[in-house]
Amino acid sequence: MIGNSERQGEFNFANVIDFLVKFKKPILITTFGAGILAFIFSAPFFIHPKFKSTVIVYPVRTNSIARALLSTTADQLDLLAFGQENEAEQLLQVLESDQITSHIAEKYHLMRHYDIDPKSEYPRTTLELMYHDNVRYERTEYMSVSITVLDESPDTAALMANEIAAYVDTFKTKMQQERAGEALKIVEARFHEKEQNINLIADSLRKLGELGVLNYEEQPAILTEQYNRALMSNNTAVAREIKDQEKLLAEYGPTHKKLSDQLKSEVNQLTDIEAKMHQAQVDARQNLSHKFIISGAVPAEKKSYPLRSLLVALAMLSAFTCSIIVCGLISNFKKYKLQKQFSNLMNEKPSAEV
Repeated sequence: MIGNSERQGEFNFANVIDFLVKFKKPILITTFGAGILAFIFSAPFFIHPKFKSTVIVYPVRTNSIARALLSTTADQLDLLAFGQENEAEQLLQVLESDQITSHIAEKYHLMRHYDIDPKSEYPRTTLELMYHDNVRYERTEYMSVSITVLDESPDTAALMANEIAAYVDTFKTKMQQERAGEALKIVEARFHEKEQNINLIADSLRKLGELGVLNYEEQPAILTEQYNRALMSNNTAVAREIKDQEKLLAEYGPTHKKLSDQLKSEVNQLTDIEAKMHQAQVDARQNLSHKFIISGAVPAEKKSYPLRSLLVALAMLSAFTCSIIVCGLISNFKKYKLQKQFSNLMNEKPSAEV
């Protein structure tokens, strides 16, 4: 059986060789013709060459400068740490935003640069499609983000790539400063509210002090001692004054104690709010970069698109495959017609003998 299999394989291979030899002329003409046409139509006259420029950036680990610099808690972040997967995905979302697309389109006049008619039916949609065909953002295996720009001008490609990387900072800083500014207004309002409460409490305590209510916890013992001394010295006038002070202390002392405790609580809260206000002020005014640039874009010296050798090779391979299929179909169709004619002749021969 092994011998039969080997002979079968040799037979099939011989058939393939015979087939290729038989149809070598149309196959070769089709294959080389496709290669010549691909070489011609991939020339700059038909397909404008494009140059590629790439920027590689790493996102930063933290977006809050105040949290990284001013926080004293255990969750303080390293300002110089590289971002991880989450930060890379966030950076990709920022790059894909309409604001960055619109900024680049306006700065480099892409509507005119891409020869798009503003009066056409869908100029904005066409611009976005061409933009995303020429500008690509990808996350690398090392958690960095690549910004790649293709353009017919190598200088424009490099400028656009670098501008996109630079505008990320402007765009993210603007968003964060707007949000931090709103938070700062809330914290400042709360801070001023606490200051007013403290001033009201301090004013009430001052009025109680003018009445002689100074310390609800320590003053009773002092008044009692002074009262006993006044009695021992037969100073009834002073004793009556001390009794009047004790009555005032008994009446307003609990209020003084309550206001004193409230004042301590308000001061502690004011300290915490003041720390948050300083952090919000730092975040609202921060202007640090949100990325590390690993490699900037430079004008390319060689075109990246189209790859004429690859196009020619693919065209020749496609033509070679299609020509074999077509020749095979033609050969099988001819065999089918011959077999059908032979079958018809065999069916007609017995009837003729009868």
